[in-house]
Amino acid sequence: FLQHSMYFDLYWNTYKIVLRNGYHIADISLWIDYIRLLERCGKDIHNAHYVCPLDLKAEHDRYQERARIIQEREEREEQRKKAKENEERFRELKSRFFGLSFTDGLIVVSVLESVDDYYKEGNALHHCVGQ
Repeated sequence: FLQHSMYFDLYWNTYKIVLRNGYHIADISLWIDYIRLLERCGKDIHNAHYVCPLDLKAEHDRYQERARIIQEREEREEQRKKAKENEERFRELKSRFFGLSFTDGLIVVSVLESVDDYYKEGNALHHCVGQ
């Protein structure tokens, strides 16, 4: 709190909840980071259940992973928006391959014909084709 006075102002009410509940914070910098992660994940930082965890390190790690997933989702959505803006360029470059497909009677390989198709394919198969 002393090194970063802005956190003191931002999280003073949350800290008062900790004091009222008799919770001991062994590592204040880890706790502050944890509170910031809770905010990022949309959790109530005025709820003792969240701000006074039994295992601060484990909860911090858990919410750090959740925040990473949220960040990745936001980045993918931003990339998708940018790609949609370039849909016309995509069609210009790839349109000569549209309709092309190969099959052996069991497996069919065909050209994806839009940016949305790439994202749907990536999400359905859990791979990076949509990127």
